[in-house]
Amino acid sequence: MAKSKLALWNYGFPKEMHHFARCVRGKEEPLATGEDGRIVLEALYAGYHSARTGCKIELPFRPTGVKRPIDLWQNGEESR
Repeated sequence: MAKSKLALWNYGFPKEMHHFARCVRGKEEPLATGEDGRIVLEALYAGYHSARTGCKIELPFRPTGVKRPIDLWQNGEESR
């Protein structure tokens, strides 16, 4: 296996795409749910806001009016 293909295999991309295709065909159930994705995004939002403010952010963290998550870090308001 070539080095670039080996790196992709080690990171799981071929397995991930295989699983995705089987889910689309109805042969498997997704391993991650929409709720899992929402929790990950909430943690990312909190991480960006924490990077801007230097403070710990309690979860759940659900800011309003955010167009892009990175705005909580680069352009975010201090009082979210």
